Formats: sequence, C-alpha cells, structure tokens
Amino acid sequence: MSAASAAINEQVVLDLLADLVRIDSVNPLLVPGAAGESAIARYVAARLEDMRLVVETHEVTPGRPNVLGRLCGSGGGRCLMLNAHLDTVGVAGMSIPPFEPRIADGRLYGRGSGDTKAGLAAMICAIASVEVSCLPLRGDVLLTAVMDEEYSSLGTEHVVRTERADGCIVAEDTALNLMIAHQGFAWYEIETIGRAAHGMHPEQGIDAIAKMGSVLGRLDQLKREVISKDVHPLAGQAVFHNGVITGGSEPSMYPAQCSLQIEIGCNPGHTMAGRRAEIDALLADLAAADPEFQARVITHVERQPFNGDAHAAIVQTLGACVEEVTGVKAQLIGANAWMDAALLQDAGIPTVVFGPHGGGYHAAIEWVEVEQVVAAARILAETIAQFCA
Repeated sequence: MSAASAAINEQVVLDLLADLVRIDSVNPLLVPGAAGESAIARYVAARLEDMRLVVETHEVTPGRPNVLGRLCGSGGGRCLMLNAHLDTVGVAGMSIPPFEPRIADGRLYGRGSGDTKAGLAAMICAIASVEVSCLPLRGDVLLTAVMDEEYSSLGTEHVVRTERADGCIVAEDTALNLMIAHQGFAWYEIETIGRAAHGMHPEQGIDAIAKMGSVLGRLDQLKREVISKDVHPLAGQAVFHNGVITGGSEPSMYPAQCSLQIEIGCNPGHTMAGRRAEIDALLADLAAADPEFQARVITHVERQPFNGDAHAAIVQTLGACVEEVTGVKAQLIGANAWMDAALLQDAGIPTVVFGPHGGGYHAAIEWVEVEQVVAAARILAETIAQFCA
C-alpha cells in the first residue's frame, strides 16, 4: 500500500463524519423550508481550504451551492473526480435524534450518516492523506460535493456542464463493491379529464375517476407483459408502482379531473423515452376506443439508467485497490435505484459507484458501518495514488 492509504487515521475519519452528520442539510425541495446545503457547503469548503486545495463554490440555485476542491498534480496524468452529495432526505418520524451522531455496536447513527456523508468523509480524508504524504501525482484529484442529489440532481448536472475527468467515483453504499449499473426512472402524472355535473344529471357529466380506472387496468397489463420482463443481471427487475391518486370534489358531483402519480423505471439497454412511449401508446388506445376519454401526461422527473464499463481504467484500478486494502475481491453489482452516476457516465466520464455499507436510508434509523468507512478512505487514498500517478 502507498504511504497515503497507510496514513489514514480512523479517529480523524470518524470525527469528520460526525461533524458532517451534525449539520442539518435536508433538501428543501423534499421538505419546504428545510435547511438545504449552505451550512454544510461552508464547512466542506473550509476543510478543503485548510488542506490547501484550490476551492470553488458555485451557487447552483439561490442559497444552494456545490463545492469543488482540486488537488493539482504536476501535469500529464489522469484526472480523478470524486463525487458525493451534501443533501439528505427529511427527518420526520426518525426514532433517534437525527443530527446527534453516536457510535454503538460498530455503527455510526444519524441522518445522512450513510447516505452519503460517510462517503464524503472518506473522500475528504483520502485526499488529505495524499496531500500530507506528498505523493508525486501527475493528475489532478477533483472533489465535487454537490447539492440536490436527493430530488433532481441539479448539483451534478451543473458539474457535468463545467468539469471533465478521466474517471469518476460516486459515493453511495456498495458495501465496498463496485456498482456499474443502475436503473433509470421517471415520476409521471397521468391526468384524466371529465366533465363536472351534478349527480342528478348523468347525461351532462363525464366521470374522470371512472376513466382513470381504465388507465389503471392498462398500466397493470403493461406491468405484467412488458415491465416485469425488463430484468438486468445486475440492476434487477425494472420498477413500477402507483404512488398517489386524487380526484373529484364532492360525492354529489361527477368528477371533472383525476390524477395518478406513478414511478416507472427501465434498465440499462432501454431508455425512459421508450417507457414514456409505452404510456402514450396505451392512452392513445383508450382514446381510440372511447370518444369521451381524454388524458395527458405530466413529467415531474425523468432520468436515464447507468450503464458503466467494467473494463474502464477507474473500475479496474478501484477494484485492485479494494483487494489490496481488504484482501477481498470486489464484486461487480447493480441497483434498482437511481444515482448521479448516470449523469456522469452520459457526459463521457467513466464512472463507478463505491462506498461503505449502511442501512436505514430514508427511514427512521440510519446508520453506517464504522469499519467500512475507514476502509473506504484507505481504498480511495490508494486509488488516487495509483490512478493519478
């Protein structure tokens, strides 16, 4: 192992992670009025400046910044991007104090501990150990600590418009394995349109809720005949479920409108444009069969799947470093969730997802395994030393 990975100090890593967990960074698009990323961005920027990195803060939307820190190499080497998000989901219903980190039974608890402040702490400590070890790097190391991953990924969208790298590691829970595939997804809202009328005048009314019943039946058919067969060896079966349905105004009235929100996914090898076309086609079929049927689709979020390259240099280097540090061969894995990796890969930056194991993400008790956080920092330091040499 290099001097950098050997220099990782467990207590420093855990102290940094605890500091990050203490900072409320709940995404305000998920929880109106929430703190957002400004306070944690200031903390990260100050930490990176203390490490003598070149630091930039980019306000992507008002009060919600990205932080970029660059450890400059001597030139001629490969640039490695390390990407982690600053925001967290909300804390409603948590059964432990969300911003009071505590360690018990080999786990550190608190909101964001695993998703994904542990990965961010490991990345910062890895860069710090490389810097203090004075390793002769030719390539740059670029840390991108981004806002808004938990809702619409505005932070990483901003990064891919302005930055380039020869490889990227995205911090998420992989239990120290290498994730090279994940699903794409969309949140669509389907609205059926009826005609309001009093219940005593059925000849005047069109029941938008009844029309939605036809949509639900066709969506169930789509799930059985198409989506259930979209299975990827790493990312699993494509997701689909109904989320929220609303409609009508009062029992005595024909409802003029009914709205259904769904989550629908696709695996690498497919596109969300193709999935949207399937939705449009079934609505067109219903309209052709029923002259009173009217519907429209509103896209709230639409993201493409991540299809990484197992043979990319960053994947090969990271895998070798996992085995060197832990003595265990990393597995290639996938997920049926969405992450910022797809944006980076689609921008032409070979990308892999990597991080320590935890649990309780978006749930009442969130935690991360302490031993894996420290191991991740050592693995990342070793990867920097080899990839950017």
